[in-house]
Amino acid sequence: MVGDFLENVTSTERDVVGEANRLRQRMLNASLLVAVVVGGLGFVRTLVDAIELEAWGVAGLSVFLYGSVVALLLARRLSYKLRALGFLGLLFVAGVFSLLAVGYLAAPVLVLVSQNVLASVFFGRRATWIALGANLVALLAVGTLLSSGILTVETTTFYDPTDFGHWVRVITLFALFCGIAVVSVNVLTSHLDENLQDQAELVENLKGAMQLRDDAERQRLEAEARLRHNQKIEALGHLAGGVAHDFNNTLTVVSSRAELLRTNNLTPSEVKKVANQIEDAAHGAAEMIHQLLTFARKTPLQPEYVSANEIASTTALMLEHALPPEITLRVTPLPGNAVVHVDPAELQKALLNLAINARDSMPDGGSLEVRLRQEERGSKSFVAFEVKDTGTGMDSDIAARAFEPFFTTKETGQGTGLGLAAVDAFAQSSGGFARMQTRLNQGTTVGIYLPAVERGESAHPIAS
Repeated sequence: MVGDFLENVTSTERDVVGEANRLRQRMLNASLLVAVVVGGLGFVRTLVDAIELEAWGVAGLSVFLYGSVVALLLARRLSYKLRALGFLGLLFVAGVFSLLAVGYLAAPVLVLVSQNVLASVFFGRRATWIALGANLVALLAVGTLLSSGILTVETTTFYDPTDFGHWVRVITLFALFCGIAVVSVNVLTSHLDENLQDQAELVENLKGAMQLRDDAERQRLEAEARLRHNQKIEALGHLAGGVAHDFNNTLTVVSSRAELLRTNNLTPSEVKKVANQIEDAAHGAAEMIHQLLTFARKTPLQPEYVSANEIASTTALMLEHALPPEITLRVTPLPGNAVVHVDPAELQKALLNLAINARDSMPDGGSLEVRLRQEERGSKSFVAFEVKDTGTGMDSDIAARAFEPFFTTKETGQGTGLGLAAVDAFAQSSGGFARMQTRLNQGTTVGIYLPAVERGESAHPIAS
């Protein structure tokens, strides 16, 4: 996102400079168009006078000047600077030529003033003063040549070219008028340049600010990556400690019972009892390994399309033999016959795990409900297998850690290994998730949310 913003800022800077260049291009095209339209009137008059007086040099130069301006107007593929320099040069030649050959005073002076102003617009202050100096020198030279009689005006004139004092007044007025016009244009162009400079500085400041933000964002991401790595190391250490503790308890049982078997004082019934204890410890170790594989999502699941209500009823039959009589069991099925794609044996094992935890939280009896309901989350539909009890519940601090591996609120030796962490891992491996709602002394509800099957698959019967 930051990179895209910087690209947009740079693009804005290019747009500002490009817009200024396009503005000058449009002004050049407009000036050429005005010269073609307005100059055409003077060109016709000059050409007619030159033909009547048989001044073929004047006629030829007039055609050349006007044709050149028309050519510049049409030559859009030429570079801006070449077209601008050519136009300014043609205006200068046209103004001087009008003074010498045609004899009009107002028109050539206006042409020279226009040339001076356009030099300021197209090329800036330095070109303005160069053009102004060239025009003043040209006027002075023309006035000197005409007033001294070295040159004569070939066509009709509206002024006395032999009066040098008249030329001095013309040059003075031209310098004053041209100076005012040039200064005005310079003020406008300087404001334009200042605005462009401000835009450029703003863009640079934005670039710097976004670069700082980019650096801060990168540092934040690096810090978050280090934190996640440290959390993974801490979780791995906690997991390894829990596994070592549980296996150490199992090995203690096996070792102590094996030591008893070495004695010759045991009766056959006592030997059988010790062997059963060793077998139970082995089964517990195997179950913990299975939970570890489930937590690591390495257990090969065998999903089937099964009826959610059938799983709930089958689990309830198992729970009837595992719950004491003081705990009331209730099953609330779905109104319809929803189908889920899941490993039925693993789902039953997860529900039994939750039910045993619920049973242990109600030592004085209570109510346990296996409730099924359908819930929409975004564009997906889930079937929630909820186990709800009326037991002791948990406070917020304990609930926040309930899904941690090997975390338990039971006494030492009565833990359930990975517990809710294994349930959550199974739910995620099946494409769903696990959620818990609990309040101290008000019971707990743990739900396994599995995606509802949207396709018309028939449910397979659950093997008993």
